[in-house]
Parts: sequence; C-alpha cells; structure tokens
Amino acid sequence: MKKRFGALAPAILLLLVVGVASIGTGAYAYFIDRANSNNNTFTAASLDLKVNGTENLDQAFTVSNMVPGGSTIGAYNLTNAGTTTGYLNFEFEVVDYENGLLAPEIEAGDDGTTGELSQFVYLSLYVDENHDGEFNGNDIQIYYDPVSIIQSPQPSLNVELGAGQSLEVVASFYWQPTDNDNKAMTDSFTLGITFVLSQLQQA
Repeated sequence: MKKRFGALAPAILLLLVVGVASIGTGAYAYFIDRANSNNNTFTAASLDLKVNGTENLDQAFTVSNMVPGGSTIGAYNLTNAGTTTGYLNFEFEVVDYENGLLAPEIEAGDDGTTGELSQFVYLSLYVDENHDGEFNGNDIQIYYDPVSIIQSPQPSLNVELGAGQSLEVVASFYWQPTDNDNKAMTDSFTLGITFVLSQLQQA
C-alpha cells in the first residue's frame, strides 16, 4: 500500500497545483451571453418655411394710384416643409417716403418731414382658417390698425404649424378716408413682413 500511494503522490500534487493556479486566475466556467445593438442612427429634424412655395417672396403687393376709400387684398400660403412642428410669429418693417410736396399737401399742413400714407392705410392681417377670404370668428387676427403703428415684433401668437401642414394668411389694405387725406398725396410706403417659424413657442 505504501508503494502504491507513493506512486500516486506526484499526480495528486500536480492536480493541487493546477487547482490552486485556477483559483488564482479566476478561470471558472460560468454561463455568459451577449446581445448587441449596433448602428444606432440619430438624425436632426428640420423646420423649412415656404411662402407661396418659395423661400422668399418679393413684392407680393405692388399697388399704385391709391385713393381714399380704395382697398386691395391678397394672401400668403405658408407651408412647413420640414419634419417637426413649428410655431409661427410675425415681424414687420415699415418705411415711409414723402416723394415731394404738392400744393394740396402743403395746404393740408404737410411739412415734408416724412410720408403720411401709412397713417391712413389700415392693414387687416389674419390666418384664414376656412379659406373664404373674409375675417370671421374662426380666424386668427394677427393685426388690425393703421400700417404706421404696427409693432415689430408683434406680440407672440405662436400659431401652430405641423410638419407638412399649410395655412393661409390674408392681408387686406384699406385707405380709411379722413379730412386730412391730402397730406398723403404722392406719398408711398414699403411694408416688409417676416414670417418666423420656431421650434419653441415665443414668450
């Protein structure tokens, strides 16, 4: 028995050394599995406001020979060609031109410092919800007053315009007759309207 045990001793010793080595290196046969989520892609959304199908629209209105009591009307088709909802607001720029003084202007008290036409012409600007060309209770009023006192930017309206959606903004101009209309003879003004589409509502 002694002789047999002695023959096995080197083998037992080798197993002990291997076992201790295995403990030291942490080589245990635990279950393991992996699942991957690869090629995650992130793309920015867009806001892309079109005015009558284009980026910028020059001279939507060119009105000459305006007279007291006269009016003109037109519309802008605004489309959000982007991929996310935006909120529409409005900015304006008005510039008056005197274009010289005629005798009736001087007699009416015109001193020639600036043009007066924008003081007499009223602007009704609104979102035409039912596309009938007339302002009614369902429409959103953007502005109604003489062109001369328009503020820029206007108080925030934040008209919602979803991706791919369109709306119609009607602009109606009317020269309200007064006793001082002669002051505006030959005068002119330019009106710039900027439509601002923002991701966030303006305060």
